[in-house]
Amino acid sequence: RNRSDLPPLAITRAQDFYHTSFSKADTWIIGDSEFDISCAGDNNLRSLAVSTGWTDHDVLEKKHPDYLVRDFSDVELVRKILVE
Repeated sequence: RNRSDLPPLAITRAQDFYHTSFSKADTWIIGDSEFDISCAGDNNLRSLAVSTGWTDHDVLEKKHPDYLVRDFSDVELVRKILVE
């Protein structure tokens, strides 16, 4: 019901599955809506927003994601963002 409740659950499940820990510094929320950006902020996680969905690029920009791209066509840029 609340998107912001999902990251802690996902992190716990990933840790259990992979038998390793995942820090918040290494965890990203990647999405195409303002709700994804809010979810990242609510959980002190980094956000990469992409304006390929229903939400307009300008709307996403106003929510101040850590990074915003129009699409994933520049694979090198996206890789650089995620491994910085």
